[in-house]
Amino acid sequence: RLVVADEGEQPFYILNADTFWIDDGPLNLQRLALAWDAAKMDILLMLADLHQATGHCGSTDFLVEPDGGLRRSKGDPAGLIYAGAAIVHPRLFKAAPAGPHSLNAYFDSTIAAGRLFGMPMHGHWITVGTPDAIALAEAAVAGALTESQ
Repeated sequence: RLVVADEGEQPFYILNADTFWIDDGPLNLQRLALAWDAAKMDILLMLADLHQATGHCGSTDFLVEPDGGLRRSKGDPAGLIYAGAAIVHPRLFKAAPAGPHSLNAYFDSTIAAGRLFGMPMHGHWITVGTPDAIALAEAAVAGALTESQ
């Protein structure tokens, strides 16, 4: 459980434990920090292209508006995947329920408020959220290591 009182008033990263990526160019977490704008954002998600993803068996999550704002893609193939990395402002969690709960409710409320934004990542995104995805992830990492030599 996140204890917001301990987080102060500064935005912070949330990273999913079952995802990682291989950067292509500038580091994506640095790019995310540079894109953060507390005046207009409550959440800034890092997003991955479905065609640059390994281990993902679902559809897309979000469509990016011209201003970077997000809306649900409802599976639209032009959409992007939430890549498991975000910057969030602690004000969102002031009334958070006790116990584990999904970030999806916060995504929906910030979409409604016009305060959910996204940044497409540069690189290859990998999830190991299911046992079947582990071998795929290992192969993707091995391939990237071979390419870099």
